[in-house]
Amino acid sequence: MFSIIDRQELTKRDMISLTVEAPAIARRIRPGQFVILRVNETGERLPLTVAYSDAVNGTITIIFQVVGKSTALLASLPVGDAIRDLAGPLGAVMDFEDLGTVVGVGGGSGIAVLHHLLIGYKEAGNCVVSIIGAREKDLLILEDEMSARTEEIVHAEQEGVQFRYLTSPVRYVGDEQGWVRQLECVPMKLGQPDASGRPRPIPMAGSTYLLDVDLVLVAIGAGPNPTLFAGCQGLERGERGYIRTFNDAGRTSVPCVWAGGDIVTGAATVILAMGAARLAAADIHGYLSEGGTDWPTAGGCTA
Repeated sequence: MFSIIDRQELTKRDMISLTVEAPAIARRIRPGQFVILRVNETGERLPLTVAYSDAVNGTITIIFQVVGKSTALLASLPVGDAIRDLAGPLGAVMDFEDLGTVVGVGGGSGIAVLHHLLIGYKEAGNCVVSIIGAREKDLLILEDEMSARTEEIVHAEQEGVQFRYLTSPVRYVGDEQGWVRQLECVPMKLGQPDASGRPRPIPMAGSTYLLDVDLVLVAIGAGPNPTLFAGCQGLERGERGYIRTFNDAGRTSVPCVWAGGDIVTGAATVILAMGAARLAAADIHGYLSEGGTDWPTAGGCTA
């Protein structure tokens, strides 16, 4: 059992921080690695990135968003309660080199992942710059987290991390060999609320600037992998880039191509993805067995 010694609600949108006693993991874990946990004996296995580790006190801190039953169960645990199983550290150990200037761009839950990585690059001798943002101030998890746990931002600033708030990357500038050398950025201001009720960030005209860099880390939350679409032309996608489906079984705009899980719904649970796979499998079987020819092309939905 792994005791919870600190719990923070980082945003009003169900972003939770838990600090857990795990001395063996805290001593060995490196930035970029993750753990897998189970809340109880019947719980789903959750892979979560470690946002911060403290080898001296034997603790790790995980930050996650409540998106389903398992994360909701984890979020319900109070200080003094314990996590049933916690395995790690897992994942390949990254080779943090002294590259010069490393810029990390983070948004949403990706800021938690970025935090640990930038510490690794700073320890390797790099000049580290962090550009983080959110659609409204209350959703900026790094700022909220550090206000509740100020020693972390103090440590980061003492180690040379620079934080640039409400700044958006515009484009990468490379050299003749294709290596990134500069990042074009634009400061933002919060405008009027949109249909969701949240203020939209608006670029400040004439304020773009170039930042000299040697490496850029991008951690801007969950999204579809662009390489997925390179070999499948014609897949219709929604505004957020997720695949549009035309029936409950996941038929897409391309005949004989089904889709399900996060690539359709956005970040969700393993259980929902498994359910989508079962529906697709049954539909595929019926379509092939019956020699189907009809394929829907209207009324699609996406995340």
